[in-house]
Amino acid sequence: MRVPELLRKFEVKPHAADAFEHLALFLLNAPVEEVDRFAVDALTRLPSGGTFFDSVLSHVSDTAFVRLIDQAVAALEAHQTSDASESVIAYASLQLPHALRRHLPRLFELRPNDGTYYEDWPWRGAGPSDIDFLRSQLNSRDHARRMKAWRCLLETRRRDAISIAIVAAGQVDLGHPLETYLHEVGFASLDRPLSSNDCAHLIFSHDDFTSERPPWISRSLHPTWDLPGGESLRFGGRGSAACGLCSELLHHLITIPEARIFSPGSGKVHCEISLETCLSCLGWELPVLFYKHDDDGRAQPLDVGSSKPEFIGDPLRETRVRLASTPARWTWQDWALSNSRENLNRIGGNPCWIQSADFPRCRNCEDTMRFVMQLDSDLPTEGGGEWLWGSGGICYVFGCSPCRSTAFLWQCT
Repeated sequence: MRVPELLRKFEVKPHAADAFEHLALFLLNAPVEEVDRFAVDALTRLPSGGTFFDSVLSHVSDTAFVRLIDQAVAALEAHQTSDASESVIAYASLQLPHALRRHLPRLFELRPNDGTYYEDWPWRGAGPSDIDFLRSQLNSRDHARRMKAWRCLLETRRRDAISIAIVAAGQVDLGHPLETYLHEVGFASLDRPLSSNDCAHLIFSHDDFTSERPPWISRSLHPTWDLPGGESLRFGGRGSAACGLCSELLHHLITIPEARIFSPGSGKVHCEISLETCLSCLGWELPVLFYKHDDDGRAQPLDVGSSKPEFIGDPLRETRVRLASTPARWTWQDWALSNSRENLNRIGGNPCWIQSADFPRCRNCEDTMRFVMQLDSDLPTEGGGEWLWGSGGICYVFGCSPCRSTAFLWQCT
């Protein structure tokens, strides 16, 4: 289907299922030049945007995305109400934050996506001159302006900017302890990041999933489901130890090289870590479950009690997954903005929080634990179903290298 005809379908019925089916085929088969053209034309002709437009943004070229950013900022400058323009800024904050850099001072004034949790994300691409601009805003007489500048400094995730924000914390009225704001941007302190920049995606075979999905969220559509290369790892199946709460066998999630979880020197060279937890107890009996790993990587529960879970969780279906290096465009992802389209099963990188940042403290040393992995819902189980974390959220895994311990928790809406 050609671009004009596809656009007309969304102009007439923007939420029609057949329009999305045609869009999915278009995104899978059309040359990138046609996809770019569709996105640019849609931003002009369909400024209300919507799910269809958000999904297209994952398929446009970097060059076209820069053009979309310029077009979106121009529309905002002209005071044109455009949900699509705000979507361009939001998704660019994830996929190409550096492309927003030359617009940052104007975006500070225009405030696209004002009031959302991602309104300050464009500053992830900030450079030194942008930090100078934000520092100058800390002297404003307008408290709201000072607070915005302060939060944008944190959101740069740059140590030099965060240092300025820490010193200037007394110039704004914080509703929470400073530590809370640092955790939201992935730091325990200026010198202690709580996540790594090294990110890899877990790539499943499409045969691992049995349930049908609508074409517009098909696992064959978004690039993160088919990233190339990567070592093969054991995923799912039954664990090797008993849960300390319900005494049932733990559930094995994945076995991965130690370097992905703990820093070098914390155990045997070339050791593999078996990440296991109890799907029946995690989040239901206790919000966080902790484990200690011996020199061979085996997990032993640190939580002890006596519980009878309301239901016994099925093990995740045992299979092999590939650990594929994540391209720069998908280093940042978000649970809500991905809207079920993207593969959010990742090791390393930054967590895709559903609620506020929640880094547990190590059961042994009380230090804040580092994020190491997350698993999304809809994973296949041995019983033929799909596993949900709560109502369909994400499970987060954390590690403490000195103590060789891991912790698990999940969030949902």
